[in-house]
Amino acid sequence: MPIKVKPYAHQINAFNFICKKLGLLPGSTYSPAGYGAALLMEMGTGKTLTTIAVEGALYHAGRIRRVLVVSPLSVTGVWKDEHDAYADFDYTLAVLKGSGEKKLDTLRHMTGQPLQIVVVNYESAWRLE
Repeated sequence: MPIKVKPYAHQINAFNFICKKLGLLPGSTYSPAGYGAALLMEMGTGKTLTTIAVEGALYHAGRIRRVLVVSPLSVTGVWKDEHDAYADFDYTLAVLKGSGEKKLDTLRHMTGQPLQIVVVNYESAWRLE
């Protein structure tokens, strides 16, 4: 797991479950259509850490270059803090806020960076302003 901390057993199990579904583990297969997974875990059990680990695994496997995180406004900043503390891979992260033009400008400046992670709140996800 490409993270800087030792995960709990349930986080390792969740990571392995998702990685198997996505064909990242030895002996697992991947089909782009119809494969996916959800972290249906209680609040405070480490969904963000597990997600960061999956992002890193997918990035190292060459499967992703961009990630879009859609979250409640109250936790958009938490994603940056958690990545800074735990991600053990190269990435650029931006929390989109402000006017539509400011959001577009932020996205333009991310072009060409390694793994590009954008965090946006629910409401901003469906409208530019």
